[in-house]
Amino acid sequence: MMKGMKKMLVALAFIAGGIGVASAQNYNNALGLRFGSYGDGALNLKHMLGGSNAIEATLGGGSHHLYLEGLYEWNWDLSGGLNWYLGAGAGAFMWGDGHNNDKFEDGFALSARGVIGLEYTFDFPLNLALHTGPRIGIINGPGYAGWGGSLAIRYAW
Repeated sequence: MMKGMKKMLVALAFIAGGIGVASAQNYNNALGLRFGSYGDGALNLKHMLGGSNAIEATLGGGSHHLYLEGLYEWNWDLSGGLNWYLGAGAGAFMWGDGHNNDKFEDGFALSARGVIGLEYTFDFPLNLALHTGPRIGIINGPGYAGWGGSLAIRYAW
C-alpha cells in the first residue's frame, strides 16, 4: 500500500511540476502551410486559447482527395522560442475515383489522431512546427491504423 502511495505522490509531483512550467506561446495565432502525411501543402492555423492550451486546424489534400483535421493541444515551454506539445483530435477524409486507397470502403472516412511535436518561434514572425503521431480509422476504415508526421511553416502574430 505504501509503495502505491509513493508512486502516486511522485506522479502528482511530476504533473504539478509540468503545470508550473506550462506557458503560453509568444504568439496568439499562426497561419501557414503544413507538409507531410495526408496532404500536398495543407493550409494550417493554430490559435492559442490561453495558458498552455491551443487548437489547430488543417485543411489539405491533393488531386483526388480532401481532408480536414482538428486538434486540441497542450504546449510547454522548453527554452526561448522552443516548445513541445501533445495533442488529440479527429480528421475527416473525402476522395474521388482517381485516389488509390484500398484501406477504406468508399469516399468518406473519419479518424482519431494523436500528436507529439516540437515548435520554434523566431524573434521575427516565423513559426516552425514538426509533429508526429498515430491515426486510427473510426468510421469507414476501422481496420486502418497508421503513423504520420508533418512540418508546418507559419506566419505568427
